Amino acid sequence: MDKAEIADNNDLFLCTLLGLIITHKDFKGAVLESLYEESQYPFELNGCYGYISIDTSSIGSKGAFTEDINLGLLGQVALKLPHRADGDLHSHVSVKTALWRFTFSITKYERDQAHEWVMVDDPLPLPDGEILGRYIVMSVSLNV
Repeated sequence: MDKAEIADNNDLFLCTLLGLIITHKDFKGAVLESLYEESQYPFELNGCYGYISIDTSSIGSKGAFTEDINLGLLGQVALKLPHRADGDLHSHVSVKTALWRFTFSITKYERDQAHEWVMVDDPLPLPDGEILGRYIVMSVSLNV
């Protein structure tokens, strides 16, 4: 798999599949948990797997954020995901709402079982047929 294919796969993941993941009720629970302790959400969807590390340390008011999450904020974010990701390997997307900014960044990749599930920063070179897991950091801050 070459760089262009990895970038295309990242686009597909960040701009399509991510929306399905972040609207799952268990993900909502992980986001609310992240207000009080580090939270990481494992996922597997349509052959894509990995983890989303949730960083809400910059939100300011936990009460306002909790209320917005309970009123469907993650669904709004899913609908606003862009059609194209940014970065060399198309590994970043950002979504702004009236009050919040969500940034999703693929920071590492997990090699498959044949490669002992090793975490790597740079997935290249990648043998054809290997499926990469993704380690994503979701950062939430005030939209200022």
